[in-house]
Amino acid sequence: MIPLIETNGQQTNFGPNWWACVAKLNETYGKHWLPVTNGTSAITLAAQATFARNFRVAVPDFTMVATLHAIAAAGCTPVILPCDPETGMINVEVLRRQWNWGQVQGAIVVSPFGAAFDHRRYEEIEMPLIYDLAGGWPMQL
Repeated sequence: MIPLIETNGQQTNFGPNWWACVAKLNETYGKHWLPVTNGTSAITLAAQATFARNFRVAVPDFTMVATLHAIAAAGCTPVILPCDPETGMINVEVLRRQWNWGQVQGAIVVSPFGAAFDHRRYEEIEMPLIYDLAGGWPMQL
């Protein structure tokens, strides 16, 4: 798909090349894909699809400001939680406590620099999660 876009110079939103790209991604990875222009758009769309408006969404204190903007754009309130000093990721025990106490209704788990991590520790909390793995492509979950 990329060679086609480079050859004819057509990069359109929802045009035939865009739909061909979506079809190829779905075929290749067996998932539902929605190509977007940047990470902020991706996180905003994911937040709108995952969290109800006015949710308090946990984010790590080590992240890009765009993560906070995306949460706000989705109508939610970011709650900044500390990171684990060993991994740089949101501290899973602090996140669990905040969830159990009703202080947050969801979280964005950011993997800094694409570091591998055990996602099961976050999913055991059974809260709505979004993974920001922009630095980790093509990390396998």
